[in-house]
Amino acid sequence: MNFLLSTFVLFASVMLSVAEAYSQTQLYAYSAGETVTLSVTGANGTIQWQQSTDSLAWADIAGATTTPYTITTTTSVTGKRFFRAKVTNTVICDNSSWYSSVIRHKIITNTAQIVVGDWYGGGIVFYTDGTGHGLIAPQTDQSTGVQWGCFGTSIPGAVSLTNGAANTIAIVAACTTRPIAASICDTLTINCYTDWFLPAKGQLNYLYQQRSLVGGFSTNYYWSSSEYNANNAWEQYFNDGLQVGNSKVNGYGSVRCVRSF
Repeated sequence: MNFLLSTFVLFASVMLSVAEAYSQTQLYAYSAGETVTLSVTGANGTIQWQQSTDSLAWADIAGATTTPYTITTTTSVTGKRFFRAKVTNTVICDNSSWYSSVIRHKIITNTAQIVVGDWYGGGIVFYTDGTGHGLIAPQTDQSTGVQWGCFGTSIPGAVSLTNGAANTIAIVAACTTRPIAASICDTLTINCYTDWFLPAKGQLNYLYQQRSLVGGFSTNYYWSSSEYNANNAWEQYFNDGLQVGNSKVNGYGSVRCVRSF
């Protein structure tokens, strides 16, 4: 699988969100053998990609002089690899080189090594169960105001408080109204992943607990995929964490989709 990472140099346009570009205390987690595409935009000069295993001693990657540049993840004595683009313009920079921000990789052998805060599978990991499974969220909302849908209709398959994926499938199959919170996640594609879903009530609470880590949330309420009754669904306010039932027809609910690993 090929993953696209981006960074910036000088006045380059930012392909990642601002938060992602600066959140380099977090690591991108990859298994050895996966391919990653390194990309820098707006670089005014020649490019030379460099790598390091400790972010202190850097070495040029032979032949890595283009953007984008695809590289295969390999193991490291530190379990990490760091990448940056060295950009040189002998005309305007007086023979000095400029460096992009550093892309940090954690090389894993199994998903049990992934921890909350890692970048993995298209977003930030905000929950792990300690056995190699967890939940991932992007850094932006997918909607700032949409209804849950099908007011007055009970959807028995959407009552789980822990399985948002199953809830989402049931909602989309039973409710033909579009768009609704679940359909937005069901049709979402971000960073090459298409298996996003509307989190269940319990999963949404994990997301609330890590809202500062993930970022990009409003203080509005966010829809869960858990039905409360035929007229209402569970929601959670991200200013105080309160979870309540709200009318399915209310069109002010925000949506943050998640995916599992």
